[in-house]
Amino acid sequence: MRLNLLASLVGLTLLTVGCARSDDPMPGPLTDASITAAVKTNLFADHFTPALHINVATKDRVVTLSGKVKSRNDKDEAVRIAQAVGGVRTVQDELEIHQNF
Repeated sequence: MRLNLLASLVGLTLLTVGCARSDDPMPGPLTDASITAAVKTNLFADHFTPALHINVATKDRVVTLSGKVKSRNDKDEAVRIAQAVGGVRTVQDELEIHQNF
């Protein structure tokens, strides 16, 4: 099930990701939607991250992560993954740690 979801997200990312201009100071996806898709895909690809419980929203290349994670390590990893996506200006971390979910 998770593999099918990952494959679907990868396909969606490939369809929505644009190529950055050569003079773009933040190369990567050009649209907020493609940045969101890329972050979600990368979260699903990382099996340590509880991606199903993380919501991703992007506005003006600022990614906001919200939802629940089990630990500080999961929270830090999700932020790191989002920051690694090309085109992301900054990441707003609104993730909550819930050890018993």
